[in-house]
Amino acid sequence: YQFDCTGDNTEFTISSDLANISSATWNFGDGTVLTSNTSPFTVNHIYGTANTYNVTLEVSLMSGGTDNVTQAVTIRSLPIVNDQSQSVLEDVQGTGIATGVDLTILEAAVNSMAGSTFTWYSDATLTSVVTDATNVTVTNGQQFWVEVNDGFCSNVAVVTYTVNTLPKALDQNITLCEDNYNTGIVSNIDLTLLEAAITNNNGFTVTWFHDLALTQPVINPNNRIVSNGEVFYAQVSTGTETSVATITYTIETLPVGNDISVQIWEDSFGSGTASGVDLTSYNIQVAGSNNIVWYFDAALTNPIVNTTNLVVNDQDVFYAYIDNGSC
Repeated sequence: YQFDCTGDNTEFTISSDLANISSATWNFGDGTVLTSNTSPFTVNHIYGTANTYNVTLEVSLMSGGTDNVTQAVTIRSLPIVNDQSQSVLEDVQGTGIATGVDLTILEAAVNSMAGSTFTWYSDATLTSVVTDATNVTVTNGQQFWVEVNDGFCSNVAVVTYTVNTLPKALDQNITLCEDNYNTGIVSNIDLTLLEAAITNNNGFTVTWFHDLALTQPVINPNNRIVSNGEVFYAQVSTGTETSVATITYTIETLPVGNDISVQIWEDSFGSGTASGVDLTSYNIQVAGSNNIVWYFDAALTNPIVNTTNLVVNDQDVFYAYIDNGSC
């Protein structure tokens, strides 16, 4: 017999005395029996499970009578293979093509058995061998077939490639509040904190520039002073292509706040206190139409709960946190 792997079309033949045989009956040991009445009485059988089977051949002789022989046949299991799906980035935006792909890096995932050999093909019929499996050009949806041989049997896995569109650098528009009133400046800005958003979390290399021509690099992108309307340019490199994002800063003006001094009458002579004070009546004087939250302390940790009915002492100071909706 030959072809002794699971799923093979195993062939059984009689090697001698064919002229004296009129028919041959084969019992394959798995419940299947075949009879052949035509010389050379060769038959084929597919075993679905790896095992050792006792195959019995009984022949009817031309001279009369029968003869039989039994032989143990070992059917081996196929090597275990795992289909693979792999994603890569296209080399150039919009081409859907990736070059320099190494198929062999997937071999351990396809079959991890030591000593296995791998042959790569570009077709399901296993007729077109991949000449250099370490340097292949792939397109989106392209498939390869890898035949794994463990020294006895072979099995085939399918590898499918998805070629993803190369991501472009993403522009950013940043709005901040100025450090001090009417300066239009914000200090201690770390441009690199924007790189995840610019690269869409792809981790590509980003180089910062002051100009679109990319001739004036930003010396310290981790600690910049930026002004209203200032623009930076972030060059993103994927390794095969570069693109540029525009980063525009808008610096909002702090709301105007006016310190005021208020004189009111004490409730009773010599008490130095006045009750029923409504701080909100001073909101327009302090902040115009902007929103105000009142506090007892300059650190703005102790808000005043009832701002419309307060007891105040001589020389009390209150603090107004002003919010114009942006700053």
